Amino acid sequence: MKNYFASFIPAVKAILGIEAWSKDADKKDALLEEQKQKLKALNFNDTFINGFCEALKDGFPEDSSRKDGESGTKGSGPDPNTSNAVIQGLLADMTAKLVTAQEEIAVLTKEKGELSQEVSAKQTEITGLQTKIQTLSGLAEQDGGKGSQHARLEPDAKDIVMNWDDEKQLGGLSGEMFAMDRPYNQRLRAEMLYRKGLTVQVP
Repeated sequence: MKNYFASFIPAVKAILGIEAWSKDADKKDALLEEQKQKLKALNFNDTFINGFCEALKDGFPEDSSRKDGESGTKGSGPDPNTSNAVIQGLLADMTAKLVTAQEEIAVLTKEKGELSQEVSAKQTEITGLQTKIQTLSGLAEQDGGKGSQHARLEPDAKDIVMNWDDEKQLGGLSGEMFAMDRPYNQRLRAEMLYRKGLTVQVP
């Protein structure tokens, strides 16, 4: 059976922006420390990162502990569907955190004032989340970069309001990358609406 971590090769390479792996002292494939930190910043936990690095070092050997079909995939190559699912899960998590942070900063601004340290810290958190969302959105269901050059996510979080009622642009964000004619954007919007108690049909 194909190694479990092999399915994540496309996602990890895309997130890190690399085409080839680095080498360790023993000339085996490895992730650099800064690359591990980049994965951590996007909410990959230590268990996943350590497991991936171990499999990477060993060349993603076949996993004999699972029978064919248990992971939902067959074959020896990386599974882009699994890879996309990982990115979409991270994107949904980051977007949910952004919505929560924006609600919190609105309350803090009223209670502490716009120039307070609490608001400043929350502003920094929001800007960081926006950057991560932009990164993950550009990787979601790779389409050769179509539309990514037209994406726009304002750096000033105070001017960003995620509008999940918008049926044409994901969260009301500008750019082709966030267009609702893309299935992955439709699924993400459905996920966010579901968290608000609403159900919509998606492809």
